[in-house]
Amino acid sequence: MIQANFYKTLQNLFVLFSIFFIPLYADTAKYEAISLKDSEMKAMGVGIFAIKNTSNERGVPFSAVVDFDDKDGYTQNSSLEVVVVNLYKRAGESVKKGEPIVEISSNALSELYFSLQNTRSRFQIAQEVERKDKDLLRQGVISQRAYQTSYLTMNELRLKMNEIRSSFNIFGINPDNPRGQYGFLVRASGSGTLSVVPTQIGQKIPAFTPYIRIAKPDNDNVLLRIRVPQNRLKSVQQGFSVFNDKGDKIGIIESISSVIDKQTNTISAVARVEAKGFKVGEIVEIYVAGSVGGSAVVIPDDCWIKYDNDYLAFIQVENGFKPTTINILEERDGAAVVEGDGLKVGTKVAKGSLVLLKGVMAGLGEDGSDGNGH
Repeated sequence: MIQANFYKTLQNLFVLFSIFFIPLYADTAKYEAISLKDSEMKAMGVGIFAIKNTSNERGVPFSAVVDFDDKDGYTQNSSLEVVVVNLYKRAGESVKKGEPIVEISSNALSELYFSLQNTRSRFQIAQEVERKDKDLLRQGVISQRAYQTSYLTMNELRLKMNEIRSSFNIFGINPDNPRGQYGFLVRASGSGTLSVVPTQIGQKIPAFTPYIRIAKPDNDNVLLRIRVPQNRLKSVQQGFSVFNDKGDKIGIIESISSVIDKQTNTISAVARVEAKGFKVGEIVEIYVAGSVGGSAVVIPDDCWIKYDNDYLAFIQVENGFKPTTINILEERDGAAVVEGDGLKVGTKVAKGSLVLLKGVMAGLGEDGSDGNGH
């Protein structure tokens, strides 16, 4: 009881001591073995962890949105900023090619449609002039140069008209029949299941945004879209494994964006999933982990500690522990992938109150200690 109280007092003292004095000892510390009896370990709250083969450790947790694999489907983009004014379909619903999905509106889109009508009228006139000039050229009434002028005018208007029509087609709007009840009617560019679609009337859609995606009917492949905070980028790399909450591997990280979302301070990552049973649109908890290299092991977070500029683990040896420096390769969910001399599968390391082992290393408690120098 007295010994337990002593170590409790020792622990409280060391919290203060470590703040002010441990950095002074760090440069001269020789990381010699620490002698401890089993009774002392128990009183200090130090346990033992045997390193296991944890190459399938599930890793760092993230939230992910389930989405269809858009490599096999249809995407409709907005080339202008628009507002949703009517909804016909929701995400997850089936849709047939040409079926209405939403209605959109904007001043720029109205101006574009007016420009299309004007250009179409001018093109029809230029087309008629070109046809007449072609007949006159055959009759020898006008020169080749005069005909070329009318031909080039017609062709220029044709190109402009096709360019405007293409802008409507990108939206999914039929330029020959664009109007809906409240705005411009967006139709499905193919048959399948809607994976992305505007969610509410009044929603603003920025320019150059893919705002509708349709997965083909026979496409049951899904992706996981992950928002990765900047301070956790090392935990998500291309090729890293993805696990579910049971620790089962379900896929790999396929790609990582190089662009930071300034609003959320995150980067987007995409995982290709092998498992079935996901529902498009749902948010799931996943875990991401890199493969553990040949010389690396996974240890719990309470098996290592920072000591000045070093990170230490305490390997169990005869009559105590041997401090060893480690290199942290990757931080995971309550654990870390590390490398260090003597660390391998089967090695036993200290677990728990490592702050007291730091105190012993720094010489705290040597006065009035027992015969083992603690």
